[in-house]
Amino acid sequence: MSSVAGMFTDASVVGCSWDALAGRLDRDGVIARWSAEPELAGIGCVADLVSAWRDPARTHLVGDALARLSAVDGGDDADALLVVLHLASPVVWRLVGRLRDLDPDITSIVTAELCCQVRCYRWRTRRGGLLTNLELDTRAAVLAELRPSDRYHPERVERVTDDGDIARLVTTAPEASQTTDGQLVEVLCWAVDRGVNCEDINLLLACQRARGRRGDLAVAAAHQMSVRTLYRRRARVLDQLRAAAGDLLAASA
Repeated sequence: MSSVAGMFTDASVVGCSWDALAGRLDRDGVIARWSAEPELAGIGCVADLVSAWRDPARTHLVGDALARLSAVDGGDDADALLVVLHLASPVVWRLVGRLRDLDPDITSIVTAELCCQVRCYRWRTRRGGLLTNLELDTRAAVLAELRPSDRYHPERVERVTDDGDIARLVTTAPEASQTTDGQLVEVLCWAVDRGVNCEDINLLLACQRARGRRGDLAVAAAHQMSVRTLYRRRARVLDQLRAAAGDLLAASA
């Protein structure tokens, strides 16, 4: 079977090339056994599986089934895990490209973390959007590992901007991207263009800089609101930014 575009052809990345994995799965009848899963009904070989994955009407269903088969608390199937890792190869290369400055061994780090995210994927509550969810979760985990933050030690934490002015950041994105995370700038620009309030984002940044309950009280007082209102607005803008990030990833997939 010829290599499928996007799949790993270098066996060193996930332990086997796509051609080798696909050949073994077909030879051993693994895909045919998976067809017992409702979402994979009628899929009898690797070619069928890839075709179903590429069909927009079936992608999310196939992803849900593979997530369940791969997870430790699901099928705990090592072959399903390998298939998901291969299908997620675009995720790996996007993250490697964006995070390559953090560590010389970033490919191995991203791949290992992606594997962990697949194994612990919350398949019972997360339906659809498998690759988008895996990309966001893997990126967050890698950043937490390589650039850890500490709510009670602000000097250890990255700042999005020096002055917290998100409006300035999004209007000078080319310059800002030289000193900040380019993907974050992209998400913020995308969010603001779609109506996320700049003042709410500035409020979020103020909380990020203040750190801790005492800092939150100071931010609330400075903005003439209660802490409860502060937390509601902060939660709202975080939800909006998460949605914007997911929409951006889906649009650029």
